[in-house]
Amino acid sequence: MSKRHRKKRASFVRGQSGGNDADHTAVWAVSFLDLMGYRRDLEAVGDRPAVDEDEVHRRFGNVVERRRILVEVLKMHSERLSRITPDGRHRLVSFYRQRVDIRVTGFSDSVFLESAFGHLPDSPLIALNSVIDASIAAFFVNLGAESPLRGGIDIGYGLWSKGHLYTAATVRAVALGEECAKYPRILVGNSLIRTIESLATNQDEVGQLARIIQSVFYEDPEDHRIGLDFMGLASQGSYARGFTPDHVRKIWLFARKSQQECAARGMSKESGYYDRLLGYMKPRLPLWGLSG
Repeated sequence: MSKRHRKKRASFVRGQSGGNDADHTAVWAVSFLDLMGYRRDLEAVGDRPAVDEDEVHRRFGNVVERRRILVEVLKMHSERLSRITPDGRHRLVSFYRQRVDIRVTGFSDSVFLESAFGHLPDSPLIALNSVIDASIAAFFVNLGAESPLRGGIDIGYGLWSKGHLYTAATVRAVALGEECAKYPRILVGNSLIRTIESLATNQDEVGQLARIIQSVFYEDPEDHRIGLDFMGLASQGSYARGFTPDHVRKIWLFARKSQQECAARGMSKESGYYDRLLGYMKPRLPLWGLSG
């Protein structure tokens, strides 16, 4: 892995086993979330020395705020889970997930969400479900704040040692987000897809949760990659609860504005990315009571 992706511990999201940093191996769910255009924003700040503190805050205000939103939404998501009252219909995604650790690491323009399978023997997929849940929440909030996000998520065997996770799932998640996603979306890795396909045939709680997770996958008609259907019907029922048509409207207006601005500035590649986001969103707007 490149030096850019050597991680520093950023924060820790609550969970049942919180604080246990003993070395251990497990299957891990890893989500990589990357702020699009962040490096361009920093380059626009430039290297000119600041005159005073007010100028420093003014020049760096945008990048500081984008990073703050990315990290803060994950903290708020954890606090929201702690207040959810379990109910019969959502027992698997409301009761168990409050007991899952999600470690949040990263720096600058990206974060990693990391959670180990197996802490809950009755339903080991809750760790993965919680990482997907947090990733979708981050996607909604950041796009609604006009801070475009892309990412990747996968699973793999790995070692947690001395404050760091070592797993090929991290490498695959980064590749999906940085090399394959292109426009604002979160792509799903092949290891995760194959595992869920296998477990979805079970008739127990593991199979039930695997089918819930599988229902939020969608295939992009242009490049046929599998991503998280953050605005779809399945997400509405299990992952995007708490988000409203107003959240979706903000994202839609941001995507339209960004597409138009990029086109006007001759940025055909970036304009095309927002065309694809709009193309994804348009058929799903009626699910939220909206029209294009």
